[in-house]
Amino acid sequence: MMTPVENKTSWCELNFESSPNISPEDTLLKDLLKVLEETTKENEQKRHIKQVVDIYKDSTEQKVENLEAKNLLLEFFTRFNSKKLLKKYLQDVVGKSNLSSSIIKSTTDEILGNIYNKKYCNIKQCNDLLNFVYIMQNSATFEYEVTVEYLFPVYYMIFEGFVHHAKSNFKDILPIYEELVILLNAILKQILSVFVKNVNYIDVVSKQYSISLVVLAHTVLMHERIGFDLKTKCGLIFVHSFNTVPEIHRQNFKYKDCPPLELLQDYNEEKYFTLINNKMSIFKHSDSVVIIYASILSAVPQEKLLKVKINDKTLICLLYDGLMECARSKTGVPHIIVEISRTLNIIGKQLKAIPQDLIKPLFLEAISYVWSHIEHFVDTVRTYTRQFFVEIIMVAAEHKNNGYADLAEILLENVKQLSLTQSLRFLAMENIAQYMGCDYLLENFEDLQDSLLNIISEPRLSDQVCKTYISIMEKHFQEIDNDQWTAIWVTPVTRVLKNCNQCTSLCQRIITSAFQLHPAILRIIFPNDYVGNSQESGVLLKCLQYARHNGIELVVDRKENCALYWRGLIDKEKLEKFMIHQDEEIRISVLASIVESQKSTEVFLDWEFDFLSNYMHYNITSQTPNIRKQIISYYKKALARYNAGFYVIIRNIAFLTKKLEIVEEKQEAQRILRVYQELRNSYKSFMQKFAKQLISNLTFDANYYRKSTSLDLLIAVHKVLPPGEWLSCWTDDDIKNCHNVLFDSYETNKKMAVILLKHLPPSAMGFTNVEFTFKYMQRCLNMALDVKPSKALSAAYLLEVCAYSPHFYDIVQYGNNEGEQRQVHNPILDMLVVLTGKLIAQSNIKCEISKSKTAHYGIVLSIRHLLETRDISKNNDAYSGLFDHLVTICLNLKDTIMPVVCSPSPEGYIPVVNEEMCETDESIRAQMILVHAWRTVKEMSLLLAEIVRQVIKLENSNEMLSESLLLKIGQFFIEIFIESKHRGVFEQAYVGFSVICDSFWTSANSNLNCLPRTWLLDALSLCTGEIHSKKLCPTRRSAGLPLLILSILGTEASPERPVFKEAMKTLLNVCENVDPTNDECRIHSMNVLRSLFRHSKLGEAVSAYIAPGVVVAINGFKSDAWGIRNSATLLYSSLITRIFGVLRTTNSENLCMKNRLTVRVFFLRYPELFQFLLETLAEECDKSDSLVIHPILMILSRLCPSHLEEHNVQMEKYTPHVTACFSNPAYRTRDFAARAFMALINPHSVTSCLEACFNKIKVPDINDNECHGILLQMWHILKSNAQFHVPLTNFLQNSIHLLKFVGKKFSHMTVALYIEVVMLFLMRFRNYDDLDMLKNILSLLSRQIASNLLPLTSMSIFPQMRMLLVFYIIVNKFEETEATYPAITNQIMSHLYGHDIEMKRFCLNLLIYLNQLQNDANFKHALFQSDEMCIPYHIITLVDSFDKSSITKILTHIHPYLKCFLTEEIKFQHYIKQEDQVLLFLLVNYYPCVIKYLNLSKQETLNMLINFCNCDNEELISAVVSCISTFLLQLDYNVLRYDKLIQVLVESASPAASDYRRLAVCDFLSKNYILYCNEDPILVGDELQMVLNIVMVLLEDDDTIVRNAMSNFATALKIKITLNNNPKQTILTFVHEIFVFSSGYRWPVVPEKAKEDLLNLGSIILQKDRAICFIFSWACRHFPDSSNDASEIFERGELNLYAENVPFMNICAQLLHKLLWPLEDGLSYEDKSIFIEEHALLVTTNLLDALLKKSISDDVI
Repeated sequence: MMTPVENKTSWCELNFESSPNISPEDTLLKDLLKVLEETTKENEQKRHIKQVVDIYKDSTEQKVENLEAKNLLLEFFTRFNSKKLLKKYLQDVVGKSNLSSSIIKSTTDEILGNIYNKKYCNIKQCNDLLNFVYIMQNSATFEYEVTVEYLFPVYYMIFEGFVHHAKSNFKDILPIYEELVILLNAILKQILSVFVKNVNYIDVVSKQYSISLVVLAHTVLMHERIGFDLKTKCGLIFVHSFNTVPEIHRQNFKYKDCPPLELLQDYNEEKYFTLINNKMSIFKHSDSVVIIYASILSAVPQEKLLKVKINDKTLICLLYDGLMECARSKTGVPHIIVEISRTLNIIGKQLKAIPQDLIKPLFLEAISYVWSHIEHFVDTVRTYTRQFFVEIIMVAAEHKNNGYADLAEILLENVKQLSLTQSLRFLAMENIAQYMGCDYLLENFEDLQDSLLNIISEPRLSDQVCKTYISIMEKHFQEIDNDQWTAIWVTPVTRVLKNCNQCTSLCQRIITSAFQLHPAILRIIFPNDYVGNSQESGVLLKCLQYARHNGIELVVDRKENCALYWRGLIDKEKLEKFMIHQDEEIRISVLASIVESQKSTEVFLDWEFDFLSNYMHYNITSQTPNIRKQIISYYKKALARYNAGFYVIIRNIAFLTKKLEIVEEKQEAQRILRVYQELRNSYKSFMQKFAKQLISNLTFDANYYRKSTSLDLLIAVHKVLPPGEWLSCWTDDDIKNCHNVLFDSYETNKKMAVILLKHLPPSAMGFTNVEFTFKYMQRCLNMALDVKPSKALSAAYLLEVCAYSPHFYDIVQYGNNEGEQRQVHNPILDMLVVLTGKLIAQSNIKCEISKSKTAHYGIVLSIRHLLETRDISKNNDAYSGLFDHLVTICLNLKDTIMPVVCSPSPEGYIPVVNEEMCETDESIRAQMILVHAWRTVKEMSLLLAEIVRQVIKLENSNEMLSESLLLKIGQFFIEIFIESKHRGVFEQAYVGFSVICDSFWTSANSNLNCLPRTWLLDALSLCTGEIHSKKLCPTRRSAGLPLLILSILGTEASPERPVFKEAMKTLLNVCENVDPTNDECRIHSMNVLRSLFRHSKLGEAVSAYIAPGVVVAINGFKSDAWGIRNSATLLYSSLITRIFGVLRTTNSENLCMKNRLTVRVFFLRYPELFQFLLETLAEECDKSDSLVIHPILMILSRLCPSHLEEHNVQMEKYTPHVTACFSNPAYRTRDFAARAFMALINPHSVTSCLEACFNKIKVPDINDNECHGILLQMWHILKSNAQFHVPLTNFLQNSIHLLKFVGKKFSHMTVALYIEVVMLFLMRFRNYDDLDMLKNILSLLSRQIASNLLPLTSMSIFPQMRMLLVFYIIVNKFEETEATYPAITNQIMSHLYGHDIEMKRFCLNLLIYLNQLQNDANFKHALFQSDEMCIPYHIITLVDSFDKSSITKILTHIHPYLKCFLTEEIKFQHYIKQEDQVLLFLLVNYYPCVIKYLNLSKQETLNMLINFCNCDNEELISAVVSCISTFLLQLDYNVLRYDKLIQVLVESASPAASDYRRLAVCDFLSKNYILYCNEDPILVGDELQMVLNIVMVLLEDDDTIVRNAMSNFATALKIKITLNNNPKQTILTFVHEIFVFSSGYRWPVVPEKAKEDLLNLGSIILQKDRAICFIFSWACRHFPDSSNDASEIFERGELNLYAENVPFMNICAQLLHKLLWPLEDGLSYEDKSIFIEEHALLVTTNLLDALLKKSISDDVI
């Protein structure tokens, strides 16, 4: 080889090492380095850096000092590379001192000297130099060409040395391979920059280095182990170097214009290419070919790409075709297809320059590529493909504008063939509008706006549809006038907004975007006097939010009072109503509007402060996590704005105060000063009140949502308030409440509470002396030993608080016996020492673990928690000894605990030593021991993981643990994974072991770095059978073995994952061995593969092994061993998820496109599966008992037809085998075959496929199974979006014989499916009008209805489908006659009176759905709202095809007959089944006349209905309650008694009742408000109070939908108040205005507001004594003690989260205050002349009197 430096050294002998930085010997430099490492202040760091620079400049004579200073400067450039300001400072100070050249030259000489003389290269030193060069080359004083001359020999030598080691597979440098790769990446970038910048030095490179670089780059490209990223850079160097080879050596080149083509197989028939004396192999592997194509494209100028021709093709076309060919064969290889897609994206930018006569075939190839890769499993490929698609649209637009429209037509034709739901269609429309104009788009896509809005409500499409709509709308705004634009794009959205609840957020986005373009539309959509519904309010607020954010002001009508408007934008009353609206998005939007501002220092108004306080009061308990997160985020924004504004106020006050001392005219300045002083006081007052408001929410019975939100915001408030004001907000009780949060069930609350407590004085928590601190610590330690996990967790946080006691150090004793103590007090370390001692003291774990009242995992948990909170940079010498003790203790405990967790018994295991167990129930004790043991192992594993993490992190500065202990820790985890049988144990061990493996992989210690690989080899030996272990469990999904391997492979540091690849090959090889003696190994290997395919971090890594995995899984189904089939099923499931993604819908049969692939894409990604699936299916399709057919058909059923016709030809090979499955006896097989067949159909041959199906059905001797399978195939075709035209009459004529032979030759199930297919055909072809054929069908169906012959096969749903088809034909196909609706009535009534129970229920459901549509489709009974019951989808399909008038006529005609039927059913209900009674009463709810005509008195009728509720069927009770509600609405309420009814309501409103039953009560109380809101009350006294109690219980329900439904109760009470004309009109008017606008629109409020108003109103509508008792009972209700739970191990779940006492007491106290202490006119409650003793006596006396009266009244009753 021609080597430019071969006279100096042999490159083959170059050794690489990675030596750490050596501390400088110079004292000054050493001190500077130490100070620099300790400080974090930027100015000090700059000062120290400048000192080092000065030392380097001034020490030119002192070589050692100068060298150390230089090395330190290079180290600074690496260390501060991520700190932008320090990096810029380094660049400036070195550049201004003109030191860069000297540093580079001296360092380069040093490196070259080591290479030439010592045959050695320090990777760290080279990396520092390259980083220095990279940063300094952006400096103005940097001399690039001079630097290149210095450095290029270094670059070359390191590159050459790397290639030498590549020939030996890097076996000598494995520990430092990753570091060397990083260095080489940087070097190759620098070499490439020489070529790209085309500097003068390029001539030297051409003469001396070009050929050598070609050879070196070729070697890298041919190497299998080197990563693709490195090869890509070498490919660029290869092409650039080849292009610069001196002309003298290019005489024999075949392709002189593009020499790199000489080494591609397609352009060179030889095996080798010789360049001078260097024989280089031709590139055959796809990696290298793609890299060369991409490199040529990047290296060759565009002009040359378009002009140079190779084999009669332009160079760019040649590269394009080559890349497309590689894409077709390697689409499933991630790194190759990523590079191809990136390169095509570059080519796409150059396609515009290709002439018209050449562009069309390239364009077609581009379309094909995009269609195949737009949904690729690699994100990067999808991104590049989308960009490439945009480029080819631009190409089509460019040619269209130049008069060549063929490309645009091809594009449109392909886009129109896409499904309406495909994302590519949306992308195409956006860019067609962008580059070809919106008018062109609208011409070719008719009704585009409506088509987009019709699918905008589909969840998986909504975001994309919205984005597309906005994009086209914004583009069209630039092309037409505003009025026309508004009519085209905005008006359709407002219609959708009013009618579609699911589209609210999307319409908001669209209209907000329109508002940004044209703000005037807001007044058009929402006039000032218009309220609108919830959806419209949301849009208004979104626009308002945008206006605030961008400083847009809306014009206020002069007639309006500006004082009522907030900042001139919107009236304040509306905002206050938005604050308590039930819609969460509205409440969030109004908060955002208040908080966000264009100016970060905008001053808050007093009204805004009040708003923020009130908003928090009503919204703090929001149940939705995302909403709470947004509320907290906006309040933090408000606090930031508060802080900035307050700073401005203080600054202005200071400025004005000084100004008053100077200026003569002081009046104006004093006025302004007073304004600012008032603002300051207002700000301080608000923050004090707000802090106290949040603190008051920390009470013991506050729910999680209240506490969590308050704690989070209090931490933010603490940063705003000065320390003195912060402490003044807290009382002793508040601090106790905050401390009690540490006993909360939620760890997040504990963490935040600790943060707050640390900012409060320890004395406030009682830490005033040593004795209290000691007792506190003892209690914490006892809690740490508690068996309840929540108490053990609380102990960890309590101990953290205890450690900060000023008296804690007095308790802890250190040093020797003479009392010597350490100088430094570290509370965390001290507490850890105490806990470690406590853990050591538990010597007999075998005995202690069996005691029911103590456990030890709490101590381990506390130690881990404190370790996580420690400052890792301090006291590491002391921690080193502590770590040693902790590891030793854990390893000792393992021997005792492992027998328990390794026991296969699910009931637990009792160690033999525990003889005392015989005294009690052993099963309970065994389970308790098991729980104690696995929790202990869990905490030990997490503790050891944390220790290892810290040890490895500090390994360069401290040796915290010996290697032997680290090895034992690893072995500890290995044993857990191999031996334990308890899932909770090895799942938690996986978390810890992943941390350990991650730490070891990245460790600089070679002895530790290789451990994960060693452990993996041992684990794989268990899978292969090389090592046998009796402790390994083949059942339970191989227990911990998969997680052991996953921990190692999931944390592998190398991006190339060589270890992972070796492991996958090993596991797949084991699975392919079907020898029966290998069964156990196959089970383990498949279980491990399942875990690897499921793991998210290995997503792209496992993609290359999906096809072999599918082969292994499907072959596993053939095994006779159940264990293998079970593992194969689990593996198959994970593979399906990996291939098609996680299910986006709950319906696994109706999959969305996100869970499907086209046939073309699937087999491009996994080409190996085409032949395997085909051959296996051919082998198994005729076997009725085959277990392999289902998995294959399931895969095929997930595919959809390819868009490109040519690929369907290959799929025809599957057709006969899938068709054979139609005859399979198993229904599921036939169904999967029908689904799979959809992937085989060419979209253009659907008609011929349907013809073939009907021709087969026409054959007389077709068997029932095959006929059913063919009908399933037709059913799936009809359900798809396939377009076809068929001679329907001929088809029906060929198949109508199925109706004649139903129950004889063909089963009822088959004929029922046939009827459904016919119905789908008729719905598809609504204009079908062959009445003779329809009459023939109707005649056959009617004849069967009249037949009394017994069926020979199961009727299944045949009678139902028969009825539906009859009704469809009669209503939709025949002209209406006098007999039309009587015929329907006769059919329904005959089944209602008939003996077929299923048909009776079917008819009842049909009538219910008809009535739902007739009355109010949006209102449904609680049973349907909660999805407890649903209407059969066949009924929905039929009835939705009727028009409104037909539904009305059906119900009108059947009404008299149905009334009689329902009346009889209710009278003689004893023989009706309960499930039928539910449907019956749901229907009666629409016919109150039925209840009226029972010939009973009204009271008897009510009692009869109530008697139906005396059962355990909650569905029936909820239906009856609704009937009672409907019944009462028709009567005079005064004539009835309601005591029994109220009792039913009380029971039905109980939290123990079902949600639909509680919802039924809410509906009853909302509709029948006259019962308790009449001018002459119907309900009085106890009954009225009972109803109010029911309402309050429902307002505190745990279910949001129940609370919201009941919050409407308050709108009914306003009527009573108005009628009573109560003198307290101020309260009444306020409540009235809250709920109803002048327009009559009811405003749905949050339950928290409804509760307050209910108490307010209850205090008015009840008699005074009853009102006092009512309010007092709710203020002082009692809750059971949660500590009295029988469970000793597991926690009680929180119930009644919204039944909070203390937060509820404030409003109760205010109301009781007014009721118990009424004031005379002219007096005030703030009157200080009244003594507190008189006040207390008066209030107490009145309260006692009221309670005594209530008690006496109850006794009398």
